[in-house]
Amino acid sequence: KCTIINTVNNEHFDAYLLSESSLFVYPSKVMIKTCGTTTLLHCLVKMLAAAKQVGAEMDYFQFSRSNFMFPHKQLYPHRNFNMEAEYLNTLLEGHAYILGPINGPRWHMYLCEFNRIPYAQYKQQSVEIVMFNLDPEVMKIFFQQSQDHPNGSTSGAEATVRAGIDKFIPDSTIDGFLFSPCGYSCNGLKVEAYFTINITPKTT
Repeated sequence: KCTIINTVNNEHFDAYLLSESSLFVYPSKVMIKTCGTTTLLHCLVKMLAAAKQVGAEMDYFQFSRSNFMFPHKQLYPHRNFNMEAEYLNTLLEGHAYILGPINGPRWHMYLCEFNRIPYAQYKQQSVEIVMFNLDPEVMKIFFQQSQDHPNGSTSGAEATVRAGIDKFIPDSTIDGFLFSPCGYSCNGLKVEAYFTINITPKTT
């Protein structure tokens, strides 16, 4: 079950650090990123209902993800991309795409555009980076310090500094959390921009 660990905000948006990643809420948009076996798409019905209650209309929807590392552990409707697309088609009239080789690393996307707002008014950009096989010595930072992991960190704040994440975007507010026995997530805020980092140091 995905829960809220902590919340930080500024005058532009609220950032929620979740037990399985992050949620960002702006006056006119919402971005949620999850991992593990979170059934992300189940929240869409409630989000659409909440938007209707305040008189908001959807202009753009995007669901995207990389390959699942453990697809056999996923729950409905996330067992495969066809199932995800079929589920979304019951709620929206969008289009599903796969970028990359079917038998290799690839990106799955489902897009739904209503074009209520001219494209010229969209000024946002986002970049997502996925990395594997990171340096095991560096990954020790993201373990809770213990007898088994003497080189681990004692808190999310300590891991943020030791890893140099605090220097990524100068003067940003960073909300970091260190999981037990390992794992790290953080949200960063600066004016209207955000960044989020999620690290799983386990090799299996």
